[in-house]
Amino acid sequence: MRRISRSFQLVWISFMASGLSRGDSDQQVVPFNLVGHMIIVKGSIGDQNDLAMMVDTGTTRTLISDELAKKLNLKAKSKTVDAYGRKKSVKETDLKSLTLGRFRFKEVKANIGALPYSKSDRRIRIDALIGLDILKRTNLCIDYDSSLLVFGPIRHSEFRIPFYDRLPFIPVPIVIADQRLNLLLDTGAKDLILYESRVAGRLRLRRTGEKTRVVGVGGLEASLERVIIRELQLAQLAWHNLSAYVLAGPAPETGPDGILGITGLSLKKLNLDFANKTISWER
Repeated sequence: MRRISRSFQLVWISFMASGLSRGDSDQQVVPFNLVGHMIIVKGSIGDQNDLAMMVDTGTTRTLISDELAKKLNLKAKSKTVDAYGRKKSVKETDLKSLTLGRFRFKEVKANIGALPYSKSDRRIRIDALIGLDILKRTNLCIDYDSSLLVFGPIRHSEFRIPFYDRLPFIPVPIVIADQRLNLLLDTGAKDLILYESRVAGRLRLRRTGEKTRVVGVGGLEASLERVIIRELQLAQLAWHNLSAYVLAGPAPETGPDGILGITGLSLKKLNLDFANKTISWER
């Protein structure tokens, strides 16, 4: 019976990945691999195919690797941007199109920079980060159970919240110990991370003393301390004794109070409805 069910599942995923679905002809379905907490999709840019692209709602601008930019012989221009209160010089280029599976984004502006390899048993090269700048062009369902991305019309689940049009990030309101916080929704992060300078004096967190250093995109390092959140509320649902991290150092005066990593919440499905500014999920 298990073999039959598995075979049926593979046939159904193949059928969905062809770009068709039951009753939603406007949907485009793209399979992905979950490598650790990272959503990795096969895609193409120009004449470069079979690229490993990471879907990352925590990234403001789509980013391609230096190596890929050289292979594509892309022309780039330098510009200065404001990254959460810090001035930063970046290289920017124009892409005629970028394809994820069978779904194509046209006329894409992208930054060029260093991209890390995934930290897993199988080291996987990441050629591009797909950011919120192009994801917001359409609606997106991330089906973690079936390992599918569904672009197009959204069928919302019971648990939903509105989000305000404060892009370039998606703010998600949560409550910890009667304190309301706004976190940046980040499919590229594993856990919930709080900015210490923003929550100091507001929250009483159970500290474990466990500390670690992480390296982000561009080689930036940060120090994290693991904490336990007794209760976290997100709309009608609550999580208890949730493992999270506190990020030491200064944080921007405006912006989110931290980062909401999705896989740490063990969600089955996440729906991002940019047309109606609504988020819903299944747990």
